Amino acid sequence: MCIRDSHLLGLLVPMVYQLMLKAEFSQLQCAQLCWVLTTLCWASDLARLFVPWVRDHWPLKKILRDKERDRLTGSCFFSLGCALSITLFSPGVASASICFLVVGDMSAALIGVAYGGEACTVKVGKGGKKSMGG
Repeated sequence: MCIRDSHLLGLLVPMVYQLMLKAEFSQLQCAQLCWVLTTLCWASDLARLFVPWVRDHWPLKKILRDKERDRLTGSCFFSLGCALSITLFSPGVASASICFLVVGDMSAALIGVAYGGEACTVKVGKGGKKSMGG
């Protein structure tokens, strides 16, 4: 799975959120589901980091980035952002903010990979892994 595919999967969150609202789930029920999923995401990722048996038998081990092998994955922070957005804001604002996050992050990744090393030599971020282009 390449960068843009995994980023595009994030667009399922606002789509499912809107479908649930149309199916007459309340905003509170959607937020509660989001918090349950966020808690499961964080618990499983923390278990992957700190429980040796879980780390050794992690089913998604092959798709982890090198930098994520000993750190929390981006999905933890993405799920937290989605849960907070859905809890604190109206459905339209929450959906739009999640869409902007997904498309903006995907664009930054693609631009950073395509132009980061050549168009700009200044590296920023933790370990100098982010390009100014991205």
